[in-house]
Amino acid sequence: MPNARARFEPVAWWFTRQRIGRSLRERYQAPEQLPQYDVAEPIPDRLAELLKQLAQLELLKELTQLMDEPDSKGDKSKGSRAGLSGT
Repeated sequence: MPNARARFEPVAWWFTRQRIGRSLRERYQAPEQLPQYDVAEPIPDRLAELLKQLAQLELLKELTQLMDEPDSKGDKSKGSRAGLSGT
């Protein structure tokens, strides 16, 4: 009876979320207020590296879009990535 079980699935997920939330509240105490971040402090190395990687991905995405756009004559071969394989 797969159809009968499907009716109770949303209720089961709701109950599970409620139980997990209750367990987390019992185990961990929520802070009264969020920690303040001083803008004058240097950015931690891991965060700086992550920001660099995200910027590189965004740049790569923009370059890919530019290369895939046809030129003004409608010829896509000039901007095609096929010539960039390096082989």
